[in-house]
Amino acid sequence: MALTRREMLKLAGAAAITVGLEAMIPSWAVGAPAMEVPMKTPIFPEAFKAGDAGYVFTPCVGMGGVQPADYDRVRKERKEQYASVVQQLGLAFESALNVDGHRGDFGKESRRLRLEDINNGVTRKVMWAARGGSSSLPMLDGIDYASFATHKPIVIGYSGMTPIINAITANSGLVTYHGPMVSSIYGDMTTKHPDAAFFLEHELQGIRDAVAGREIDLTPTGKEVAIMSYAPVTLKVERVNCPDRLEGVVLAGHFQGFCPLAGTPWIPTVDRKTPKLLFLEATHVDWSYNFEAMERLRLLGYLENAAFLTGIIYKEDVGTFLRAWSDEYGIPIIWGLRYGHLVPSATLPVGAYATFDTKSLVLKVQREHGYTYGRNRGQD
Repeated sequence: MALTRREMLKLAGAAAITVGLEAMIPSWAVGAPAMEVPMKTPIFPEAFKAGDAGYVFTPCVGMGGVQPADYDRVRKERKEQYASVVQQLGLAFESALNVDGHRGDFGKESRRLRLEDINNGVTRKVMWAARGGSSSLPMLDGIDYASFATHKPIVIGYSGMTPIINAITANSGLVTYHGPMVSSIYGDMTTKHPDAAFFLEHELQGIRDAVAGREIDLTPTGKEVAIMSYAPVTLKVERVNCPDRLEGVVLAGHFQGFCPLAGTPWIPTVDRKTPKLLFLEATHVDWSYNFEAMERLRLLGYLENAAFLTGIIYKEDVGTFLRAWSDEYGIPIIWGLRYGHLVPSATLPVGAYATFDTKSLVLKVQREHGYTYGRNRGQD
């Protein structure tokens, strides 16, 4: 039996806090066109080749959790690790000046160092985030977006990089890549897990395929593990109200990094008639919060003509809610896809238009598809 809306709210544990949710939505976002500023045609960076610069930076947590007495030793060790990963892609390693030179907090000096590294990296072919974590939000209004549009670097990262890759796409038109961090790849290279070589090749090939515009297969391999711990992860693909084929602009990220920025200038927005493929992962974390976030997306129009495609589902009640939510609003939903906080993780092109075969779970980028997108209203 289908759940009523009240039952859905109760299941999500959010009945009390969703009252008055509409008051959280900016007045300019309600009942208005999605954008006010000039829209941009997506810019695809050219694929990298052997010997291109692979620039590693730490825009999120740097030395958080490391004791000051250990800073110099840890920075040296990490640079050696980063270099070994970059070389796996055939790139020439370059370290950002301040890589791991901050604690990744919200202080003025930490922000200055991280912004310096971000804005200095645009002339390199590949900008690859070393690690995730929180506190990337202070970067968004200090990034030189015009330089990203001019130099067209390949920007790779996920998790704590979610706000940054989406802000770059929204404000420069450059397609960015939601893919594994350098530290995650290094884990593949050094773990004693029996499938280590399999993990490494799949993740590196996933980056190559996404950047080159080739097909991206999100089918579980049956060998998935959690990042860093390498504990086994079971991906069970389920489809709710899904046609055989979906298409739309790819929007991707960590749920808790993407949703709070919806309706701001830092997340790409397409008009409500343009199809959207929302790849938002980590829906297993604090589900009551995620319910609020999904309602925010819905009220802002992100879920009109959209499909919701997510990764790991740890709890059955999350699946129960997603089914009811899909039935309530008619939104196609798939979960159990191979991307995000697991190994091996696929890489997704943020801002690209693509088709998605819901049976084969293959994503195909349509570079020739004409559409425009840009920042939200409210701030120029």
